[in-house]
Amino acid sequence: MLIAGSHNISIGNKPFKDKLQSYQNSPMAQHGEIKDFANGGIWDKDSINKRHEKLKAFILSTWSL
Repeated sequence: MLIAGSHNISIGNKPFKDKLQSYQNSPMAQHGEIKDFANGGIWDKDSINKRHEKLKAFILSTWSL
């Protein structure tokens, strides 16, 4: 996920649950939706696959690839 350099520095190598809190406070929409993909606050392979499918659907419908 793209985040500002200052945000990246502030969250560093913190556990995902701490990062999730910082994403929820972010004005960027993509950051806020991460909570919708996290399984009970855990970022796992299933979370990544769900986000992948959403991004893929958006790309294919937007650019008709």
